[in-house]
Amino acid sequence: MRSDDTEEGTRSASPGVGCLPRWTIRSVLPDDVWRYLPLGPLPTLIVGIAGLGILIAVTLRSTPATRRLAAALLAMTTLAILAVTLSGGDTSLGPSVNLQPGAGIRAELGNVNHALGVVNVLGNVVLFIPLGWLTTVIALYEPSAEGSRAVRRGVLTGLALSVAIEIPQYLLGRSADVDDVLLNTAGALVGATIGVALSAARRPHSSAVASHETGPPARASS
Repeated sequence: MRSDDTEEGTRSASPGVGCLPRWTIRSVLPDDVWRYLPLGPLPTLIVGIAGLGILIAVTLRSTPATRRLAAALLAMTTLAILAVTLSGGDTSLGPSVNLQPGAGIRAELGNVNHALGVVNVLGNVVLFIPLGWLTTVIALYEPSAEGSRAVRRGVLTGLALSVAIEIPQYLLGRSADVDDVLLNTAGALVGATIGVALSAARRPHSSAVASHETGPPARASS
């Protein structure tokens, strides 16, 4: 192939490269979804990455400092959930109750703004993942704690908080939806499961450290 043919081919291909779509954080969701969310694209990414890193850190290490940090994070997570779920909201239609499982989810997914409906459904799950995660991890800080019992505590904590939120939402003139409770509890279950799985990686290390510090058992004197 001649060099001028190569140069011509390169020039003809360059516009196509320039027309490739450019990915940005904002492009993940439409603008008419971001404006309904409590944080913008960049703060959401920063908070998500930082929060995940801290959750993993307090799960993989069991020290007095990480235990205090986990307890503080659990309190902050609970306050954040209350702030997100009890502030704002549409009260123009008055209070309503949905006790039919699945009806609220179908309504969200059938929203004219489909992306916003999907975000609302997934958001109810994601919002409670840190709660179930931290509750389970705190329970597993005790050496004798069982994984199944810790998961149960994480799930029941999420269930209780979700039910406790739906009651004031109704009293504030908004909707109380059983699907919110189901999705929140599912999120707590996901978080509790992750907490147990990562804590399992911490426990053998903790046992090995304790064994190394205590040293081999003393031999019986003859």
